[in-house]
Amino acid sequence: MAIARSRASDLPAFVPHLEAALELLEGLRVNVEVKNLQDPAESSYDQTGAFVAAVIDVLRGSSNIQNLELSCFDLATCVDAHHYDEAIPVSFLTWKTPLLEALELAATEGLSGVNPHYLLVNADAQHRAHELGLGLNVWTVNDAPDLTAMAEVGVRSVITDQPALALRLLRPS
Repeated sequence: MAIARSRASDLPAFVPHLEAALELLEGLRVNVEVKNLQDPAESSYDQTGAFVAAVIDVLRGSSNIQNLELSCFDLATCVDAHHYDEAIPVSFLTWKTPLLEALELAATEGLSGVNPHYLLVNADAQHRAHELGLGLNVWTVNDAPDLTAMAEVGVRSVITDQPALALRLLRPS
């Protein structure tokens, strides 16, 4: 059965609940992606904002709250999250929306950033994000040349499956 259709109490023990994952990641910057997308392939879309509010309630209970950010591909969910708790940074995940348009939408809605795929990012996009007061958090950057290129462009953060490589390349000496 898909996790989306499972009750938390029915999940196997090796699947951590959000609270446990946040505790384990104490001290690290954590991007919590909310999976809520209005799409025919997604049967569990929540347009009420209740799901994202429940996620934020868990985030509020974390002692690591200063290092947490929420993101979602659904702009309406991002807006709901921002209105529910303006203290928690919210970024609009984007792939299909052109990056400059996504930046304008995020700025208009008072979000803190945009999370585009790294292939969409260049110096002009970073410059526009900076003008709008938004951070760019790029995903999924796994190769050394791409990690270095994103650092040179000046993105706020990278989302990667290779954290050891990213730290080795990007951590100041």
